[in-house]
Amino acid sequence: IYTLSLHDALPICVGVVVQNSNISGGIANQAMGAISGGFEGVLVLTGSDISGGITNSGTISGGFAGIYSLNNSNISGGITNSGKISGGSYGIISNINSDISGGITNQVGGKISGGTYGVLVLSNSNISGGIANSGTISGVNIGVLSDLNSNISGGVTNSGTIKSTAVGGVGIYSL
Repeated sequence: IYTLSLHDALPICVGVVVQNSNISGGIANQAMGAISGGFEGVLVLTGSDISGGITNSGTISGGFAGIYSLNNSNISGGITNSGKISGGSYGIISNINSDISGGITNQVGGKISGGTYGVLVLSNSNISGGIANSGTISGVNIGVLSDLNSNISGGVTNSGTIKSTAVGGVGIYSL
């Protein structure tokens, strides 16, 4: 899927890009499916929305982030994962006034991981609906981080594992 009109290099480095547009009905990545990119697996930016959310039973991966919502963007309907979402730095990141409305549900067997943080909420962003984890969320430094005036409204409900893989790391941290 390509709905971007940016510069030449970006489309080949991102699996799915949504900029200044909407995808109604959401994105469904099936059990054998793979969405990947050198930078992001899924990138939602500049006032865009994926209404209906993202459902993943396969693999979503990126060299920087698995799923990145940036700059006044929204993933309405939230993210539901029973597969694998991973990024070189972040599994899932919501940044600069963005929202994952409907929250993040990581089901039994689901894995969300990042080289730095599993889930990062940053710069006046929000995960409304909270995080419900029955699988594994991990980051080398921190499993889940909310920072710089950001919120995880609805809290974090965990019956799985949220962890840091580093010695002295933190599972959940809010600044």
